[in-house]
Amino acid sequence: MAVTRKRLALLVLCGSAVLVLYATTNDELMREMPIFQPLDMDVQCYKEPSAKGAFDNFDFRAEQARLSSGKNIFFHETSCFGRETNHQLEFNCRQACAVESAARANPGMSVNLLFLSPSAPSNRTRKLLDLLLRYDNVRVKRILVDDYIKESPLERWYEDGVLGTSRWPRSHMSDILRYLTLWRFGGVYLDLDVVIIKSRGCMARTPIENTQGKAKDMTVRRCNGFEVFPPPAFYPIFYKEWQRYFTEEKANETMHLIKQARAIHVWNKLSTSEVVHMGSRVPYALVAEKHCPRAYYGCGATF
Repeated sequence: MAVTRKRLALLVLCGSAVLVLYATTNDELMREMPIFQPLDMDVQCYKEPSAKGAFDNFDFRAEQARLSSGKNIFFHETSCFGRETNHQLEFNCRQACAVESAARANPGMSVNLLFLSPSAPSNRTRKLLDLLLRYDNVRVKRILVDDYIKESPLERWYEDGVLGTSRWPRSHMSDILRYLTLWRFGGVYLDLDVVIIKSRGCMARTPIENTQGKAKDMTVRRCNGFEVFPPPAFYPIFYKEWQRYFTEEKANETMHLIKQARAIHVWNKLSTSEVVHMGSRVPYALVAEKHCPRAYYGCGATF
């Protein structure tokens, strides 16, 4: 029996909640997952009212009509911004590159950048986001978590305060929100450390591995329009080799691998301190210059 998109999303959504519960109590698992970092406890801002100058709220009920086609791409920024940023929302050039590349590669899709912070953006961030908003298919809003999670399968889970028992509440909220958003609207979730190289309709970025040979049988014809790509389509460079994006050594080989991919993931948790100078010939700079030119050229001497 065919599984509808809504039912499939519900299964994934509930499965993600189970993963949160399991991971919360499993230190060994969490240490093995590079996406999780210490000091991931600041989520109080999720409940705070929006500051003056903050982004308009993302009213999921009012957005149903606009997003009903399912041709949507979503990015979530779940950080809270404290004293180190004067409580101003900060959004960097590489994050902007991810959004711009998605908008350019998918002009027929709605690209939604959703913040959880109530803070108003800094002047630098505002200018950067203004560059993104020049694309007709880009929207920037703020999610009010308490409201957004209502009328969903996770409403009771959230009200019971399970998230507050997590050692990594911000990372876990990020996981929950991505699945909840797709359950509500359909479409694609992307991280803010990817660059879209090319696209063909909707795409899922989670790699399909360990499928015992079955993934090759998941063709467009057999899966009602869905196509499963191998991991290199979205991860041409393994995370342990992330430095290849930031060095000219083996650059030709790296660019060849990138050319065959649909997107690249630059592993921001590992590469965030790597400086890319304007005009650099490292692979990441070459990709950014081509696929997110407004972000790349709008960031001054370094990207």
